[in-house]
Amino acid sequence: MQASAVDLAGNTALVSAGFGVDLSAPRTELVVEGSSRTFLDTLYVPGQLPLRLSAVDPLVNGTASGVKETRLSVNGGAFAVVGGSFSLADAGYSFRFFSSDNAGNAEPQERLGQPLEVVVDGAAPAAAADFAAVDPSTHSLALSWTTPGDDDGQNRILD
Repeated sequence: MQASAVDLAGNTALVSAGFGVDLSAPRTELVVEGSSRTFLDTLYVPGQLPLRLSAVDPLVNGTASGVKETRLSVNGGAFAVVGGSFSLADAGYSFRFFSSDNAGNAEPQERLGQPLEVVVDGAAPAAAADFAAVDPSTHSLALSWTTPGDDDGQNRILD
């Protein structure tokens, strides 16, 4: 864009400036500030570990207006503006979140279709009972144990 000005003496000044239009929406992700693990599309987080939503407004053709706000819905509740880190009590949660930028662009609604399942678990697992080697031979060994019963009936061994 260019603009010019002429005064009564005939002096001319020319000014030019470029500008961009932000047409891209921000991208938001859940950040766990510490160790976590994903198993069967569920994020498992140790209890009292800080979580935060991180949003970035991508630079496209040299233009980005910056993130205006990030909103979070927990367990189907109303969306609320969030900022900074937060911790949750031990339980299962269903998160939906999105961000909007200063130009009014928001993440697409289809991104909100599938919630992020999060389980906060601060309790250490109990040790397996009656762990024993059964029928050992030269080339094989069978293991036997009793599950401790504190795994919500899932009977999973992750490590």
